[in-house]
Order: sequence, then structure tokens, then C-alpha cells
Amino acid sequence: MSDDTIQQHIHEQVLSRVKSGSVHMRSRAYFFLRVTTTAVTALLVLGISSLILSFIGFSIHASGQDILLGFGARGIGTFFALFPWPLFIADLLLMLALEWCLQGFRFGYRFSLVSIFVLTFAMSWFLGFLIELTPLHDSLLSAADRGELPIAGGLYEHIRDPHHDLGIFRGTVFSVQNGQVMIGHDDGDHDPDDGTWTVALPPDTPPPQVGDRMLVFGSSTGSQVDAYGIEHLSPEQ
Repeated sequence: MSDDTIQQHIHEQVLSRVKSGSVHMRSRAYFFLRVTTTAVTALLVLGISSLILSFIGFSIHASGQDILLGFGARGIGTFFALFPWPLFIADLLLMLALEWCLQGFRFGYRFSLVSIFVLTFAMSWFLGFLIELTPLHDSLLSAADRGELPIAGGLYEHIRDPHHDLGIFRGTVFSVQNGQVMIGHDDGDHDPDDGTWTVALPPDTPPPQVGDRMLVFGSSTGSQVDAYGIEHLSPEQ
């Protein structure tokens, strides 16, 4: 059977199904509207996903949680305990929603579901990385600290939440004596992260200097902390 015969046969079958009502004809306006709606939705979802991923990266660095990865198995376990899983799961759900939208188009059938998911997630991660390089989140965190961020302010305010129950303490060194360091934190808001702690340094640890801002990871009894590890913080952390 020649190609022309096959095409003619297919053409006749399509016309027959259209006449029988099993196939409905759609106008160009319908397809244009569908493509436009899907494109706008995809861009919106990709933008939101990128913002979520950039915030996750920013919050991990600004809180000093990434430092925990250098404190061995205990630190790694605590890092994953503090990881913002709800935001990450929300981002995955957005990616699945975007994948579902794209499956309605012909190119969606040329790639596996896994390929589409990996591609969209990689794009979202890359855009999130670029956003994190901008001063956006720093500006929003400053606005939240001043109480000028009504919608997402809670997310930014929780970045520096204390986690004393997990052995994480932040403070400025004001005394170094006999292998023990006194650190204190008081930002004037009288919240649970304010306090003073006596830190017993791990063996062979170079003592910090008075005025240094430190993150201490260890076990505590009251205000006494036996440190597994310490690390310097930047002034904004």
C-alpha cells in the first residue's frame, strides 16, 4: 500500500469520526487560548518554585544550618532535622502540577515523566540559584526584622529561631578563660534566643577572640554547653 493510499485512508477515517460526533473540531482560538493559559501557568509555577528553592538555600545559609554539615554524623542528622521539608514538599508538588500541565501537549509524549520532572526541577533550581545571588532575600529579611513584611514576614522571622533543644547556640564571645568561653545573645526583643552560656570547648580547639560571633553545637545542661564543635558566624547570621 502506497503512502498516498495510507494518507487517504487516514483522512477518510478522521472525517468519518468527525461526522459521527466521536471527534470534536476545535477552533484555532481554542488552541491559542489553551497554549497561552498553559504557558502563563507554567511560567507562574516555575517562578514560584524558583523563589521557594532560593528561599530554602538562603534560610539554610542565613541561619548557619549549613555549618552543621561540618560537625560529623551528629551535625548532619541535626541539619536534616532542621531542613525546611514543608517548603521543599510544596515545591515538589508545584513541579508535579507543572508536569501534569505539560503532558497535554505533543512534546509531553516524546519524553518520559521522569525526564520532564528532572528538566523542570533543574530549571527551577538554576533560577533559584540566580535569585539567591541577588539581594532580594537580604532585603526581605531586613524588612521582616523591622516588622515591615506583613505577608511573608513570618517565614523570614523564623530563620533565626533558636534551637537550643537540638544543641545549637548563637552568641557573641565576651569572655575566654581556661578552655571555657562565655557567649551571650541579646537582640532586645526578649525572645527565647536571648541568653548567656558557658561553653566548654572541644579538645585542641583554638579559642575564639572576645567579640567574635559564634555558632556552638553541643549538649547542654542549663546554661552549660559541652561543645562538639564551634564555628564563626558572619555579622548578619
